[in-house]
Amino acid sequence: MSNTFLWTKNYSVGIDLLDSQHKTLMELTDNFVLGCIEATSGDIKPYFKKQITAILDYLVLHFRMEEQLLSILKFPAAAAHRRGHARCMGEIYYWLNEINSLKSQVILSFTRYLRERIFDHVTGEDQGYGRYILHLKRRGFQIPRSECALAGTENEVYR
Repeated sequence: MSNTFLWTKNYSVGIDLLDSQHKTLMELTDNFVLGCIEATSGDIKPYFKKQITAILDYLVLHFRMEEQLLSILKFPAAAAHRRGHARCMGEIYYWLNEINSLKSQVILSFTRYLRERIFDHVTGEDQGYGRYILHLKRRGFQIPRSECALAGTENEVYR
Protein backbone atom coordinates (compact mmCIF):
# COMPACT_ATOMS: atom_id res chain seq x y z
CA MET A 1 0.00 0.00 0.00
CA SER A 2 1.33 3.43 -0.89
CA ASN A 3 2.01 6.16 1.65
CA THR A 4 -0.90 8.33 0.57
CA PHE A 5 -4.44 7.92 -0.67
CA LEU A 6 -4.93 9.12 -4.21
CA TRP A 7 -8.53 10.09 -4.95
CA THR A 8 -9.85 9.12 -8.35
CA LYS A 9 -13.26 9.66 -9.93
CA ASN A 10 -13.79 5.90 -9.62
CA TYR A 11 -14.31 6.43 -5.87
CA SER A 12 -17.13 8.94 -6.40
CA VAL A 13 -20.59 8.03 -5.12
CA GLY A 14 -22.31 10.74 -7.15
CA ILE A 15 -23.03 13.15 -4.29
CA ASP A 16 -20.51 15.99 -4.02
CA LEU A 17 -20.92 16.43 -0.27
CA LEU A 18 -20.24 12.74 0.46
CA ASP A 19 -17.36 12.62 -2.04
CA SER A 20 -15.84 15.62 -0.28
CA GLN A 21 -16.25 13.92 3.09
CA HIS A 22 -14.68 10.74 1.74
CA LYS A 23 -11.69 12.73 0.51
CA THR A 24 -11.39 14.43 3.90
CA LEU A 25 -11.59 11.09 5.75
CA MET A 26 -8.86 9.66 3.53
CA GLU A 27 -6.66 12.71 4.08
CA LEU A 28 -7.23 12.78 7.85
CA THR A 29 -6.45 9.09 8.12
CA ASP A 30 -3.40 9.31 5.90
CA ASN A 31 -2.02 12.28 7.83
CA PHE A 32 -2.71 10.44 11.08
CA VAL A 33 -0.83 7.34 9.93
CA LEU A 34 2.14 9.33 8.67
CA GLY A 35 2.18 11.42 11.85
CA CYS A 36 2.18 8.29 14.03
CA ILE A 37 5.07 6.87 12.06
CA GLU A 38 7.04 10.10 12.49
CA ALA A 39 6.10 10.37 16.18
CA THR A 40 7.30 6.89 17.13
CA SER A 41 10.69 8.31 18.06
CA GLY A 42 9.09 10.57 20.68
CA ASP A 43 6.05 10.56 22.92
CA ILE A 44 3.21 9.49 20.65
CA LYS A 45 0.40 9.55 23.22
CA PRO A 46 -0.69 13.20 22.98
CA TYR A 47 -0.59 13.17 19.18
CA PHE A 48 -2.42 9.86 18.96
CA LYS A 49 -5.25 10.83 21.31
CA LYS A 50 -5.84 14.22 19.69
CA GLN A 51 -5.81 12.94 16.12
CA ILE A 52 -7.88 9.81 16.67
CA THR A 53 -10.54 11.88 18.44
CA ALA A 54 -10.73 14.24 15.44
CA ILE A 55 -11.00 11.33 12.99
CA LEU A 56 -13.68 9.56 15.02
CA ASP A 57 -15.73 12.75 15.41
CA TYR A 58 -15.61 13.29 11.66
CA LEU A 59 -16.35 9.65 10.93
CA VAL A 60 -19.44 9.69 13.17
CA LEU A 61 -20.71 12.84 11.46
CA HIS A 62 -20.06 11.37 8.01
CA PHE A 63 -21.78 8.06 8.78
CA ARG A 64 -24.82 9.89 10.16
CA MET A 65 -25.13 12.11 7.09
CA GLU A 66 -24.64 9.17 4.74
CA GLU A 67 -27.30 7.12 6.53
CA GLN A 68 -29.80 9.99 6.43
CA LEU A 69 -29.27 10.47 2.71
CA LEU A 70 -29.62 6.74 2.00
CA SER A 71 -32.87 6.77 3.96
CA ILE A 72 -34.17 9.77 1.98
CA LEU A 73 -33.25 8.00 -1.27
CA LYS A 74 -34.83 4.73 -0.08
CA PHE A 75 -31.64 2.81 -0.83
CA PRO A 76 -32.67 -0.87 -0.63
CA ALA A 77 -29.55 -1.90 1.28
CA ALA A 78 -29.60 1.06 3.70
CA ALA A 79 -30.08 -1.15 6.78
CA ALA A 80 -27.15 -3.37 5.82
CA HIS A 81 -25.02 -0.30 5.13
CA ARG A 82 -25.90 1.11 8.56
CA ARG A 83 -24.92 -2.20 10.17
CA GLY A 84 -21.61 -1.93 8.32
CA HIS A 85 -21.07 1.49 9.86
CA ALA A 86 -21.89 0.15 13.32
CA ARG A 87 -19.52 -2.77 12.78
CA CYS A 88 -16.75 -0.41 11.64
CA MET A 89 -17.19 1.82 14.70
CA GLY A 90 -17.29 -1.23 16.97
CA GLU A 91 -14.02 -2.48 15.49
CA ILE A 92 -12.38 0.91 15.94
CA TYR A 93 -13.54 1.22 19.55
CA TYR A 94 -12.35 -2.35 20.22
CA TRP A 95 -8.90 -1.41 18.93
CA LEU A 96 -8.87 1.75 21.02
CA ASN A 97 -9.65 -0.25 24.15
CA GLU A 98 -6.76 -2.57 23.31
CA ILE A 99 -4.35 0.33 22.96
CA ASN A 100 -4.36 1.37 26.60
CA SER A 101 -0.62 0.87 26.78
CA LEU A 102 -0.11 3.02 23.68
CA LYS A 103 2.95 1.01 22.70
CA SER A 104 4.37 2.12 19.38
CA GLN A 105 3.99 -1.25 17.65
CA VAL A 106 0.34 -1.60 18.68
CA ILE A 107 -0.35 1.94 17.52
CA LEU A 108 1.28 1.31 14.15
CA SER A 109 -0.79 -1.86 13.72
CA PHE A 110 -3.93 0.10 14.56
CA THR A 111 -3.06 2.92 12.16
CA ARG A 112 -2.60 0.40 9.33
CA TYR A 113 -5.94 -1.19 10.22
CA LEU A 114 -7.74 2.19 10.34
CA ARG A 115 -6.26 3.31 7.05
CA GLU A 116 -7.25 0.09 5.30
CA ARG A 117 -10.74 0.11 6.87
CA ILE A 118 -11.52 3.67 5.76
CA PHE A 119 -10.15 3.00 2.27
CA ASP A 120 -12.07 -0.28 1.93
CA HIS A 121 -15.29 1.40 3.08
CA VAL A 122 -15.04 4.27 0.61
CA THR A 123 -13.80 2.24 -2.36
CA GLY A 124 -15.90 -0.85 -1.69
CA GLU A 125 -18.98 -0.66 0.49
CA ASP A 126 -19.97 2.89 -0.48
CA GLN A 127 -19.78 2.07 -4.17
CA GLY A 128 -23.00 0.06 -3.78
CA TYR A 129 -25.06 3.13 -3.04
CA GLY A 130 -23.03 5.06 -5.62
CA ARG A 131 -24.37 2.71 -8.30
CA TYR A 132 -27.88 3.15 -6.89
CA ILE A 133 -27.59 6.94 -7.04
CA LEU A 134 -26.33 6.74 -10.62
CA HIS A 135 -29.34 4.55 -11.47
CA LEU A 136 -31.71 7.10 -9.92
CA LYS A 137 -30.10 9.98 -11.80
CA ARG A 138 -30.35 8.09 -15.11
CA ARG A 139 -34.08 7.64 -14.48
CA GLY A 140 -34.46 11.40 -13.97
CA PHE A 141 -34.77 11.35 -10.18
CA GLN A 142 -33.65 14.65 -8.66
CA ILE A 143 -31.29 13.96 -5.80
CA PRO A 144 -32.10 16.31 -2.89
CA ARG A 145 -29.49 18.93 -2.32
CA SER A 146 -27.40 17.21 0.33
CA GLU A 147 -26.66 20.26 2.42
CA CYS A 148 -30.39 20.99 2.77
CA ALA A 149 -31.54 17.41 3.20
CA LEU A 150 -28.98 16.76 5.90
CA ALA A 151 -29.12 20.07 7.76
CA GLY A 152 -29.07 19.74 11.51
CA THR A 153 -27.38 16.34 11.51
CA GLU A 154 -26.30 15.35 15.00
CA ASN A 155 -23.17 13.32 15.59
CA GLU A 156 -24.29 11.31 18.59
CA VAL A 157 -25.24 8.13 16.77
CA TYR A 158 -22.26 5.92 17.68
CA ARG A 159 -21.30 7.40 21.01
